[in-house]
Formats: sequence, structure tokens, C-alpha cells
Amino acid sequence: LVLGEKEDEVRRVRAESGANVQVLSKSLPAAFRARDECLVVIKCDDSHQLRAAITGTFRRAFGVPRGGTDDEGRQRTVEVMIPEVACRHLVGARGDRIKLLREEAGCDIQLAPGLVAGLAAQRRVRCGGRLIGIEEAV
Repeated sequence: LVLGEKEDEVRRVRAESGANVQVLSKSLPAAFRARDECLVVIKCDDSHQLRAAITGTFRRAFGVPRGGTDDEGRQRTVEVMIPEVACRHLVGARGDRIKLLREEAGCDIQLAPGLVAGLAAQRRVRCGGRLIGIEEAV
């Protein structure tokens, strides 16, 4: 997810969601910098703030106008980091939970193999589909 270093955009997401949103890029491990990636860290008190911060971040990153919709129906891909210990909860017994999440969100969700280089005990989850589905899945 590339939001850039547009501090005013990050401030807007913070103000609209009430969450603490930080964009990390220069302080990331070399593996991230080599791929020209940044990491958005969201900290908040409740699920409503989290949902608003995720939606605001995605919409700004993908250039969806404020108050607008992503009517183009374009396929997009977002990678989310989760702790290694959370993988079994995401997948569920025999893959039941991740299958249900795929159906409900209407997007493809894949757990990338191996740990994230440079970040201890983190795995990438790749979500692909329409933006509304990705927002729901995340």
C-alpha cells in the first residue's frame, strides 16, 4: 500500500477516524525499501475507528475521491501483515474460516508462504478483488 508521505492525507485519516495512523517507510527493513513499500500502522480503541482508518487509508491510496465510490470495479491487491501466531485463527480448522471470509468479502485471500523478511514473526496476507471487498476482508 503506497500512501506516500502526504502528511495532510494522513492527518485527514486520523481526524476522520479518531485512530492513530502512522506511515513508516524509511525506518523499515531493507527488504521493504527495495520493493519501494511503506507500512501503515493503525492503533485505535474500537472496531469503528479501525474500520474508518482502514477505509480512509485505502481510498486515499487508490485515489477514490472523498465521499465517492470505487465504481470502476477495478481489481486491486492489498497486502496486510499479521502476526504468525494469528495465522491459524485466520485459516481456521481445515481452512473453513478463510473460505467463509473469501465468500463474504467476495475477494481472493491468500496467506503468503514464509515470514516477512526483516520483521520478526509476521506473515503477509494478500487480498485481491474490488476495493469494497478488500475493505470488508481486512
